[in-house]
Amino acid sequence: DVVIRGEGELTGPAAIDALIKEEGLGDIERISFRKNGQVVKTQQSLKGNQVDMDSLPLPALEKIALLDYTDTGEGPLVEGASPPIFAFETSRGCKQACHFCTTPFLKPGFRTMSLDRIAEYFQHLKQAGVRTMLSYEDNPLPTHQFSFQCNLWFACPGD
Repeated sequence: DVVIRGEGELTGPAAIDALIKEEGLGDIERISFRKNGQVVKTQQSLKGNQVDMDSLPLPALEKIALLDYTDTGEGPLVEGASPPIFAFETSRGCKQACHFCTTPFLKPGFRTMSLDRIAEYFQHLKQAGVRTMLSYEDNPLPTHQFSFQCNLWFACPGD
């Protein structure tokens, strides 16, 4: 087993490749794993482990059975919502450092997708047949993007 500390897009592929090739994990940054019964933690700092939100690839929806995505995982859909469902994240982190919150420590630095990238992302999802979006934002309301996202979702052409 391997635990990826921080954002997995940067470290995850290297860890997966090492496991597949049965290579050592010790040189891969920001992971923890067991070796000879002991927990090994590689580089501790999460600084510099920030994904550029615009560099995230569009989801490969053609590789999944999109119609099987019918549940939020948190109960039934609200009235007016219908499957298929897809979760999205257009920002990470938070500008604040509230003592009660883990977000600024787990996802340091606030960054967002550009408005053009959000538009491209939403159009891709709608053209694939997504009907209901679940927003997984750490801090959506203080950004200009929240209202943009709402307006864009309804304006994007569907199938």
